[in-house]
Amino acid sequence: MMNLVPSSHRKYKKTMFEEFQKEYDKWMILLSEGFNLLFYGFGSKFHLLNSFRKCKLTETAHISVHGFFPGLILKHILTTIMEEFVGSRGNLQGVNEQVDDIRNHFMRPESDDLYIIIHNIDGMPLRARKNQSILSYLAQAPKIHIIASIDHINASLIWDQTQLSKFHWLWMDVTNFQPYTTETSFENSLLMQQSNTPVLSSLKYVFRSLTSNAQGIFLLITHYQLDQKDNSSYLGMPFQRCYQQCREAFLVNSELTLRAQLTEFYDHKLLRSQKGPDGTEYLLIPLDTGTLQQFLEHQDQDSN
Repeated sequence: MMNLVPSSHRKYKKTMFEEFQKEYDKWMILLSEGFNLLFYGFGSKFHLLNSFRKCKLTETAHISVHGFFPGLILKHILTTIMEEFVGSRGNLQGVNEQVDDIRNHFMRPESDDLYIIIHNIDGMPLRARKNQSILSYLAQAPKIHIIASIDHINASLIWDQTQLSKFHWLWMDVTNFQPYTTETSFENSLLMQQSNTPVLSSLKYVFRSLTSNAQGIFLLITHYQLDQKDNSSYLGMPFQRCYQQCREAFLVNSELTLRAQLTEFYDHKLLRSQKGPDGTEYLLIPLDTGTLQQFLEHQDQDSN
């Protein structure tokens, strides 16, 4: 509903935003000197950090993390870094292996710098002590730079002194009085169905965060399920059939790879695995037909 509230003092907010934009070069220098930047203050920092990313980081290796998204899983962030910047198939590794490999890679003098923008590092999905320990551990790598925002009044309490020393934060006050439209956009759209699965807005967000191969797998299962929408006895797509079609589409090269990719869907509650009466394993997307059809329509529009 916040998007329906008229914005006041637009002129002054615009002026404040422009003043912060003048600081971009200074922020880059501070990052190059080994500091990580933590932005605080009243008002949404989302558009400011996104503007900084577009102005200064488009030609660099970087990743943007939405810490306010309820379905965010730290392992996916690590897997994305592994696959896109380290050059390893991180989806086949455990979290501890991923963290060590990422840190070791960016400890090397010859590696490129990686900038990690974290919108709401104090968000619920990242707030757990283990997640913060992992992020602070990565922050020690000289080629990893973290630009993050916080909004909770007690956000600083999520770190102990050891973690704070590892993050090497510089606290930046960017009070701007902008509404928290983006950060709160999932509060109403993430209404859960009886099956406890995300609805369309959550599905689209999670889908965009997947690797291209994982997206292909999910679309393949989605099309198959919609083709069976009139089959009242439909249990799901047989796993072996899914594997065969994924191989033919060059999405996977082994059953192990496919199962590793499916784990992402299970984590987000976008897929269920169940056994049929004959012991056959079936894959079922626990969403109604209407939602899946809308999802495919959006994908077709985005691809055109």
